[in-house]
Amino acid sequence: MVTVGEVAVLAVVAAALVPLATHSRGSLLFVIYPLLIWAALRFQLAGSVVCALFASVMATIAATDGEGPFRNLTEVEVLGNLQAFNGALALTALLLSAVITEQQNTRRSVERACQELVEVLEHLTAGSRLARPSAVAAGGG
Repeated sequence: MVTVGEVAVLAVVAAALVPLATHSRGSLLFVIYPLLIWAALRFQLAGSVVCALFASVMATIAATDGEGPFRNLTEVEVLGNLQAFNGALALTALLLSAVITEQQNTRRSVERACQELVEVLEHLTAGSRLARPSAVAAGGG
């Protein structure tokens, strides 16, 4: 179950980490991926898309300002790096979210099947209990 506190922690970490990664002189764009993975694992598609969108916007701002990992690059290099970053970010978010959603759907399906089996067993057990006293009464007479 997702809590409001966990959403708040994710928002605070994203607000601190993403600007740092996109505007730092070092090439720190890769540190955004654990945040994206956390968002996908806990909040599925909605969380990972919001996180990826925020990171993409911040990276685009840094690229247009020529800051962070985009400093001292030609326009072609900036566009190539930004496109590669955004593509990898979106692909990671969408694929991980899809896998997690499929896993949850499979778990729900298995839980439903188990519940149906329990109901069938209860029905069969109740039917065999009813059949036994009548068989005993018929045999004892």
